[in-house]
Amino acid sequence: MSLCVFAAAREAPDEAALVLGSRVRTWAELADQAAWALGWLEARGLTPGMSEPPVVALEASNTESSLVMLYALISAGIPVLPLHPRLSDVERETQRRLARATLLIDECWRDALPRDVRVSVTTAIDADERLLAVVFTSGTSGSPKGVALSRRAFLASARASAHNLGWHAGDRWLLSLPFAHVGGLSVVTRCLLGRRCVVVAPSSEPGAVCGCLAAHRVTLVSLVPTQLGRWLAQKPPWRPPAGLRAVLLGGAAAAPALIEQATARHVPILLTYGLTETCSQVTTQRYPTTTWARHCGSPLPGVEIVCPDGLIHVRGPMLFSGYVGEGARPVRRPEEWFCTDDHGELDAEGHLYVLGRREELLNTGGENVSAVEVEQALMRSACVAQACVVGIPDETWGQSVGAVVVLTGPAHASAQLLARHVRAELGSFKRPRLWVVVSDLPRTATGKVDRAAVQRLAAGRWRRFPT
Repeated sequence: MSLCVFAAAREAPDEAALVLGSRVRTWAELADQAAWALGWLEARGLTPGMSEPPVVALEASNTESSLVMLYALISAGIPVLPLHPRLSDVERETQRRLARATLLIDECWRDALPRDVRVSVTTAIDADERLLAVVFTSGTSGSPKGVALSRRAFLASARASAHNLGWHAGDRWLLSLPFAHVGGLSVVTRCLLGRRCVVVAPSSEPGAVCGCLAAHRVTLVSLVPTQLGRWLAQKPPWRPPAGLRAVLLGGAAAAPALIEQATARHVPILLTYGLTETCSQVTTQRYPTTTWARHCGSPLPGVEIVCPDGLIHVRGPMLFSGYVGEGARPVRRPEEWFCTDDHGELDAEGHLYVLGRREELLNTGGENVSAVEVEQALMRSACVAQACVVGIPDETWGQSVGAVVVLTGPAHASAQLLARHVRAELGSFKRPRLWVVVSDLPRTATGKVDRAAVQRLAAGRWRRFPT
């Protein structure tokens, strides 16, 4: 099978391909819409199979217009830069410049061409190193990077995922993230390769999304922990529909309490680990998993992982080709090792335990402290709703442990309770020395805590942590 909507239409014309609200598009209908999109592109000098196609910037709203154009671009071998709809004008122009995107397509492209202008693709384009997309990282600890991902990477990633999950008849995958992020874009490419249906989440509101799962018989879901937490916090308590067979949970560290709560509700969670540079997941707990474990599974087929000096290194066919803006062409090869800058370790069975980003490992007085470990300890207190731990430069200790927290009650009432909790939970060198109380933590578009923004938010506001 190939990454081509026209091939999918020939093989499964009447099968559901895309669900948006009450509208269901079959593969034949989706291909017809994509042919119209290719007619629009051809009028602007872009034709299927071009030897050196330029990168095209596409508004990455999860709407029918944007998704139809995305399927058309993938099928025609024209690389796409998906622009997150929440980017500022400055951020959009920066990404376009770095990716050298010459054309910007918004949701109104359909208004500029009659419906009878159509172009189709008769030969699938799956040349290994042809660029499929430039996807920017979330930039949780610095400036986002533009990652060049080839068709080879997306094909390898989709096949590795399918090897673990398998494809069941009638499978439908929920698209709950913008396809500007590799987690969302990979849902589209996996389902395109597997000839399965994508169900677009109606909104980010938990009740509407969870209602969509049952109404449209969703069987597979990819989530970040923030989304899952919002689902579980609903009143009355949400429970997964019987047909939901796997929830891939990744993108950030998930608090053990969250996993325990989800497991108690019989949510079929599979913890995963991956990043934009690996075209989504590279380890996943094996399907089906009926008991909860703290690890993120073992390497998927084709993936090799080692952890020299405690840092996770990955190689395999789903690796990226390079960063945009560093040269005229990508330079990386899939057989090269890539250092992820994540701390981790492999157990005797080959399961990967992710211990946090390199910048999430603090050194205070010669002792290494995991920011994630301290955050999870703080979150186990009934006083704390959210927590982010960062390093603060300190002339004596090198770094002090700083906690930025959202409290569940008044600060004066919570301070001593939290101090007692921290003394019971953490060794003395791991305990926060300074803290800031805020109303909410800044997050990226995918729901990850934005550590760089947290540092800026807390600057000048630190005060001594209660003892």
